Amino acid sequence: MNFYDWLHWAEDRHAFWCNHLDAHFSGVASTTPEQRYSRGQPLLEFSNQATKRAGLYDPRRHTCVYQIPYLFMVEARYDETIAHEVCHAYQRALYPKSTWHGEFFLYLLQEVCGFTDAKTTHSDYRPAVLKALRLSYQIHAASHLPPRTDWLILD
Repeated sequence: MNFYDWLHWAEDRHAFWCNHLDAHFSGVASTTPEQRYSRGQPLLEFSNQATKRAGLYDPRRHTCVYQIPYLFMVEARYDETIAHEVCHAYQRALYPKSTWHGEFFLYLLQEVCGFTDAKTTHSDYRPAVLKALRLSYQIHAASHLPPRTDWLILD
């Protein structure tokens, strides 16, 4: 798949997980439509920053931010990251005072979304992505340095 195909795939998966959680909670009597839809489904945004986070949910903007470098390096495994961030949005909407990666969050991710082996971080693929990003930035930085580069160490 090319660049745009992966972005469209991520958009589709974001919509899928939002609809999946909507459908799950529409049948729960203890939740009201106002709780579930007070802010609507979370927005999505892509970022190209080199960061330790594969994705994040920004509650102030009600937006899930997905990191493009991770998306392209882990491809289909990024689906868990998308579900993870969407679960944060629904966690905040339904139980705003719940622990960020607490029991209710893990219930959403593991039971509702079906990622039974999911953890609260994506440490299984993060080191490889960060190493590749660090190397690419070091190479880019080295190309703009003055001729003397004996102090630059690439690992």
